[in-house]
This record gives sequence, structure tokens and C-alpha cells, in this order.
Amino acid sequence: MSTSSAADTMGIGDRTGRVARGYEADIVFLTADPVANILNTAKVDGVLANGRFFSAAQLLKGVR
Repeated sequence: MSTSSAADTMGIGDRTGRVARGYEADIVFLTADPVANILNTAKVDGVLANGRFFSAAQLLKGVR
């Protein structure tokens, strides 16, 4: 994964850059494959940040 290599290069690979127990991680969940079409990066279902899941609706509430 590109994130693990970047974390290792920056010297923080012992705590982040991987999805594993004890590691820090923020994860974006998409509803479509971004490899198939880069525009799919805008199709966010939700975000896991600091151990809490936020749906796209929660994140956009009050923004529009």
C-alpha cells in the first residue's frame, strides 16, 4: 500500500500507515472503485476517524 511505504519513509511506520490493531488510522469508505474511474473518489459512503464512523450524510449536514 502506498500509505505504508510513505509512513515507513517518514519514520512513523511503527504507528500508522497500516490497518492493524494498535495503529492510528483514518479510513475513507467509497461506494465505487476509484481505480476504475478517478471521479469515484467523490463517492464517499463514510469516514472512520479516531475510532468513530461518520456517514457521508453526517459529514455533509449543514454544509450545503
